[in-house]
Amino acid sequence: MPDVDTLLPPGARLEALDRARGAGRYAVLDHDRGLIAALFLTCGGRLPDRGWLVAQLQDNTASGLEVLAGRPALQPPDCGAIVCACFDVG
Repeated sequence: MPDVDTLLPPGARLEALDRARGAGRYAVLDHDRGLIAALFLTCGGRLPDRGWLVAQLQDNTASGLEVLAGRPALQPPDCGAIVCACFDVG
């Protein structure tokens, strides 16, 4: 794994490393702003959904553990069949 200290801003850092698979996940949190950075490294593995990660950066209550997992702890409610894809109406 590269030296992530040079890639990430200062803050409370959470890490999940899997050296056998060549994967590392990092989240940096700030007490006031929530998630301020996320870094995912992999040698051929899957990455979390980019749109979901961007939303976590905009949410000051984002959970560092959810970010490391790459998904929310609870699945969002099923809104049924999509009626209008333009406005995501179910």
